[in-house]
This record gives sequence, structure tokens and C-alpha cells, in this order.
Amino acid sequence: MRIFGGSGLRALAWMLAAHAVAVILTVGNARAQTAEPGRILIEYALPTDPKHQPILELLRQKQVLERVQTLLSPFRLPRPLTFRTAGCDGEVNAWFEGDAVTICYEYVEYVMESAASRRRPEWVSEHHAISGALMDVFLHEGAHALFAYLDIPLLGREEDAADQVAAYMLLSLGRQDTPQLVAGIVYIYLNEAGIRDFPSLRRKRLKIVDHKHYADVHSTPLQRMFNTLCLAYGASPELFGPAIQRGALPADRAEGCADEFGQVDRAFRRLLLPHVDLSVLQRVLARDTLSLGRP
Repeated sequence: MRIFGGSGLRALAWMLAAHAVAVILTVGNARAQTAEPGRILIEYALPTDPKHQPILELLRQKQVLERVQTLLSPFRLPRPLTFRTAGCDGEVNAWFEGDAVTICYEYVEYVMESAASRRRPEWVSEHHAISGALMDVFLHEGAHALFAYLDIPLLGREEDAADQVAAYMLLSLGRQDTPQLVAGIVYIYLNEAGIRDFPSLRRKRLKIVDHKHYADVHSTPLQRMFNTLCLAYGASPELFGPAIQRGALPADRAEGCADEFGQVDRAFRRLLLPHVDLSVLQRVLARDTLSLGRP
């Protein structure tokens, strides 16, 4: 059983590509000389913990970094950006720093264990629980890199902006399995919040968490889940309508989701799309670049 139904978002994907024609023509020659597409480098670092060797081999087999490399290749960058997987001495984390995005094997292990849990609900497959969560973290950290590389101005918290860009890019690719990937993201946030199912969200009282969670630069897991679902519903109410029916997205929040998506769409087109190479983007949209291998 799926949490979402319907077809993909190809119309949005190709609308974005078509709009890029006019926008890219406004990019000056100076920028074109200093920034180029295809500047994404990848590196599978050896794990510091031998138990993560199978994870490294699986990521290589599925060509995860190669897919991320292709996905972000349309962006014109002033210098190379490396996406790497590495051991982090037990730290479950991912970050952008300097000229590299690092995803810890410990984080991949956490995602895989969460996806394999018996508590995983029937509306998300193990495959999409892994693929959705990993695509989300790669795009989220990639958004941080784009902000820095392209000198993108931000009004508000950067972590929230990175979440919005990650969700927008995922939705704009128009993959047929986008709804299942979104379900994977929803599941990882529910799992992080310690919530098993959507009916639990309607209870008057949820478990009180450490106050430091509210002071974190990231929004809480449930806030991030609702924000992602709202953008998805705003992009395609018909496709993601079941999120309201199942109690995953409150109806009163859903009323404004089209406006929320429109706000992110306008910002992306104004600030990021001018840095996209149209010819490369069209090739990416025509290929199977999103799903991290087959189940």
C-alpha cells in the first residue's frame, strides 16, 4: 500500500527546463567564463571502521555518488565540488565544509537500519526508505554548497532553506517514483522523532524531548517532515492528497501549501536557475538519475 498515488511530476520538470532557456540567456559572459557545469567530483573514502566495508561496497555497486554527480552536474560552479562518503569515528552525520560534502558511513548505516526495522510501516518499502533518505541528505548538503559557491543570499535559517531546495529539486525531477521517495523522507523523520504512525500525531500530547532539540539550527524532525509534505502537496495536490487523508499533513496547513511551494519556486528560479546549464539539465531529466539503484 502506498501513502501517495498517481503519476509523476514530469510536467513540472520540463516546465522548469523550458523556463531555464530565458533565464540562462541573462547570465553574463563574465560568469560563463568563470563557472562551468560538470564540476562535481566524487570520492568513496575507505571506512575507518571495518564493519562499514560492506556499506562502501554497496554504495559503489549502486553507483550512488555517480548518480548524485550526474544529478548536480547542470549547475555552473566556479570551482570543483567533491561529494564523498567517509568514516566519521562513530558520528552519525553529514555536512558541507570547504569544497566538499561529506556523508558518513555511520549515517548510511543508521538509514539502512531504520529502513530494515520491523516498525517500518507498510506504506514505504525498505528500498525507498533508504533511497529517499539518502537523496534528501545529499541534496540538502548540496544546497548548502550551492549557497556558498554561488553566493546565494538567504533570509531566514540556512538549514530550513537547504531543506526547501532539497525538496524542490526532488519534486522538480519528475520521476515516477518521486511519491515513494517522499514517503521515504517522511518515514526517516517520523523514525527520528520516535513516532510510529500518523494517528500518533493526533494525540494531544507527544513525548517531550530534550529542550536542546528546540535550540538546534535544524528544525525538529516533525517540522521538517511537515514542511517537506507541504511543498510536495503544494506542487501536486492531486498526487499528494492522500497525505491529508491519512493524517500525515493537517488540512489547515495544506490550505497554504500552494503558496509555500510558489514562494520556493520563485526563489529557485530567481536565485539558482540562472546558474544551470540548460543542455546538461535536459540530458539529466531524460535519464534515470534519481533512484539509487533498483530494489
